[in-house]
Amino acid sequence: MEYFSLPRTSTLDVRWAGIFEAIIGLVESNHYNPHYELIVVAEGPVYLQVGERQMVLKSGETLLLKPWEQHSSLKQTETGRFFWVQFTSEPPLLELDGSTIFSEDLNIVHALPNELRTSSRPDVDGLLIPRQFRLSNRYRLMTVFERLIEEFNEPEGYFRYRMSLILGGMLELIADELRQSSNEFNVPVPFLTFRKIVNYLDETYAQNVRKEAIERSLERKYEYICQVFKKYAGITIVTYIQQLRIQRAKYLLANSVASLQEIAAEVGFEDPFYFSRVFKKIEGISPTVYRERTENGPL
Repeated sequence: MEYFSLPRTSTLDVRWAGIFEAIIGLVESNHYNPHYELIVVAEGPVYLQVGERQMVLKSGETLLLKPWEQHSSLKQTETGRFFWVQFTSEPPLLELDGSTIFSEDLNIVHALPNELRTSSRPDVDGLLIPRQFRLSNRYRLMTVFERLIEEFNEPEGYFRYRMSLILGGMLELIADELRQSSNEFNVPVPFLTFRKIVNYLDETYAQNVRKEAIERSLERKYEYICQVFKKYAGITIVTYIQQLRIQRAKYLLANSVASLQEIAAEVGFEDPFYFSRVFKKIEGISPTVYRERTENGPL
């Protein structure tokens, strides 16, 4: 099976939407457009040719077409009917390898960097959308699709904004049903522990965090805690604490008149010279230079 990943920061824009009646459709008329196209079959079967592939879509099936992908109706039927919407996505959807999509790396680790407060990656935590999928409860999605078409046909006020929100909700419904339909998406216990670790560190990074305190809070051995954190975050606990401290220090350097010694103490460094070394290691410049540059405008 083929899959796409929709980045969580994607901007969706609905271009066209409607309902296709196969009984009045143009048989063997080729179609293609520069946008993504989502099809949801209301009444099947619907006979389509997509590229070189002939497809028979049943009621409740969804199909996601790529930009400029040639498709056509193969034959008329008495009941064939589907909803369709053409849309753009910026950044575009990412095509994923179906043979490895359910591996641990893509199942859980695919979404991990954004569990960390210091992460700024926009390409993680995306919706996993199958190219072709059959919904167990198609009526829920069709009801939402009808709202989308109503907004498109009766444009008022911020209708484009509302259509983008509705489309995002539709894609989430498909992704969520895919997740629920596969046991491969069960979240492992260590990952839940990882999230507890992250939450604890986010709240205590400015303190003198001792391993005994972490063990008591998480009710786990420190060695296990370190192992789990490194597995999912890709960095050590010490490194993450330093990143959190420097992240806060950057804000204080740019938005306060506190001295370097005061800032170092506030974010958890007892030694201001060590603070400066860590800051330069992470940011590539000293705290003093960083402050000077922010005073002269955004970095």
